[in-house]
Amino acid sequence: MRKGLWGRDRLAASPLATLLVLLLLLISGGKEHTPRPQPDGGSLSGRVIVVDPGHGGNDRNRGDFGAEGVGPVPEKENALAIGLALKRELEALGARVVMTRESDRSPADDGPYRSDPLGQLKARVETARQVNADAFISVHNDWSDDPRQEGVASFHYSAASRRLAEAIQRGMAAATGAQDRGVHAEDFYVLRHTPGPAVLVETGFVSNRQEAYRLSDPAYRARVARGIAQGVAEVLGR
Repeated sequence: MRKGLWGRDRLAASPLATLLVLLLLLISGGKEHTPRPQPDGGSLSGRVIVVDPGHGGNDRNRGDFGAEGVGPVPEKENALAIGLALKRELEALGARVVMTRESDRSPADDGPYRSDPLGQLKARVETARQVNADAFISVHNDWSDDPRQEGVASFHYSAASRRLAEAIQRGMAAATGAQDRGVHAEDFYVLRHTPGPAVLVETGFVSNRQEAYRLSDPAYRARVARGIAQGVAEVLGR
């Protein structure tokens, strides 16, 4: 008896259930809304991140070109493209992003450091100082006389920056599948003089033909940027 009664109840309710499902589908437009997964660490709301695409400009004596490489695109163009992709990733997580350059120009071109031999570097550091950045990320490509060298690496100067460098390195290596060349302490000008956490990333070797071509691919650049953003969110996310 109970089985029969429960069966009739289900059958009696099914037209109403069907109507409810149809109404829900009409309201939603028949689409499922899947939120974009957030990286570990969560939101970067309230954080100020300086993204520094290396090199830029047309003065070879000032180091504007960086490594020209064996692929279709020189370092300065790769660095800018990855930097702009990183800006988008960080902004999607809520950060305020300040770029040291957004075109093929030197950060020193329009300021007081124009004629200074170290002007390009000083202008980058000054940008971080002016905005009181929570983090400074400098984006580069690597070069070696050995064309077999490949992979990604992250560099820091201070002990306070090491944790951020480690998280960024994990994110880059995981997102790209590139060889993990590790985290290293280095006395680079922008790392030594920038207040607060500062990391310089080498996103691949433009002296390695296969990697140089990967670095010119917008989809690969986006993966590099996503990995860096993952590391930043892991350390600075709220």
